[in-house]
Amino acid sequence: MFNEPIKVVPEDAKGNPNTVTYSSGAWMEKLADKYGPVWNEYRALFAGTNELETADQVANELELPITLAVELVNRCNLKCVMCWTDNHSLPRAFINLDVIERELKAAYDKEKPIPAVVVGLGSEIMLSKDSRKIVELCKKYGVMDLFFGTNGVLLDSDMSTFLIESEVTRVEISLDAATRETYQRIRGKDQFDKVKENVLNLIRLRKMAGKNLPVIRLCFVVQELNKHERKQFLNQWSGLVDYVDFQQLQDTTKVNEFLGKNLNHFTSNDESDDLKRLETERLLTSLNKENIVSKSALFCPYPFNSLNVWSDGEITPCCCFFGKALSIGNIKDMSLEEAWVSRDLRDLRDEFLLQKVNRVCRSCLNRPESHREDFSL
Repeated sequence: MFNEPIKVVPEDAKGNPNTVTYSSGAWMEKLADKYGPVWNEYRALFAGTNELETADQVANELELPITLAVELVNRCNLKCVMCWTDNHSLPRAFINLDVIERELKAAYDKEKPIPAVVVGLGSEIMLSKDSRKIVELCKKYGVMDLFFGTNGVLLDSDMSTFLIESEVTRVEISLDAATRETYQRIRGKDQFDKVKENVLNLIRLRKMAGKNLPVIRLCFVVQELNKHERKQFLNQWSGLVDYVDFQQLQDTTKVNEFLGKNLNHFTSNDESDDLKRLETERLLTSLNKENIVSKSALFCPYPFNSLNVWSDGEITPCCCFFGKALSIGNIKDMSLEEAWVSRDLRDLRDEFLLQKVNRVCRSCLNRPESHREDFSL
């Protein structure tokens, strides 16, 4: 059975958590045993960036992000109603793994390998021919916490065996439903039975191999179409997977508004943006940041702990589709180290510290009341 729910940061302005996790055991402790003190150091740094009071100090001490997220291809084999599906109708793009290897190797050669890599972002990674190669690169260059995100449709026995033998740290499968009917309404295709069997098969194969890895996580985005199935979903998977995340729905309808008007927050020539930057500079020279933050502040930890590389090479501080309007540069001609210490990212962090958050981030964090679902079961 699952333990009591854990409320996981970040929290929005009204204090409602974006995610509630139900965990079935001490899998995090098993990972600590496997990797030793370096694992605990990584998790402590990550925890520090999840608190506004400490996030900036932690970020400033780092040369590279704690987490790197990579989108292999901007395509998907499902049509989820809550997804910004325009991403999958843009010109097809595949990330050049040579540049990802360049960055992983650079960190490894400095004896500071990137601790965590999330493979997935906004698309289905197994539609890319490189879905196995990136796993191999991550293991080669010392990544401890490797997340493999998928909708599970293509998670056959061969791929499951590969993930187990490669000791991928976590496999995260988006399911969003407890019944076939609800699944089809949300995900656009009738693949519920196939995905469910693929998950159960992964569990069986892991057990047969006598392995603890990968840790298996199921994701459920709470929305009007499925909120009545939360308890049923939890009961179905209790004792089978390692943890279940109930996530708050994100309204992606405004993404087109930002991108359609070319409103990249960092490249806008709008005079108000220039004035805002000047105001921020003046404030930073006269105010103590520690006295500005508060428990109820609007906050997102991602600019303080991660960088995200999309299939077209764009680097953003945000893993959601809103991040596409927050491009720092392109991995083709900018290193992760350069992106991490860039003026754009520094300014974005300062916006949260000073509570002068830009309109792109506000649109993501200030979710409509209709999307503030009650996670209690």
